[in-house]
Amino acid sequence: EIPELDQKYFPRPWKPSDWISLDMGRHQLWTLEENRVVGFALFATPSHDETAHLLKILIIPEKRGGNLAIDFWKSVCLELQKSGFRSIYLEVEKSNE
Repeated sequence: EIPELDQKYFPRPWKPSDWISLDMGRHQLWTLEENRVVGFALFATPSHDETAHLLKILIIPEKRGGNLAIDFWKSVCLELQKSGFRSIYLEVEKSNE
């Protein structure tokens, strides 16, 4: 479901091979589900670094605008902190809404 959401909602989605080649030993993926996946957050989490690098985050449009995204973000941050990460690196394009 995640690659399909990426294809549908990201302006420059990853290729299917990019998703297949992810090393889940160096990445962490969380999903937000309400009877189906309605969001996800993907991080690169190098073992030698206390900084998690946010690669992609998405909440489907019909679920935006409420506390769902905030609650999801807080829970992801808490889990990263429990895993030993002390900061999150986020790069945002100027055109990002």
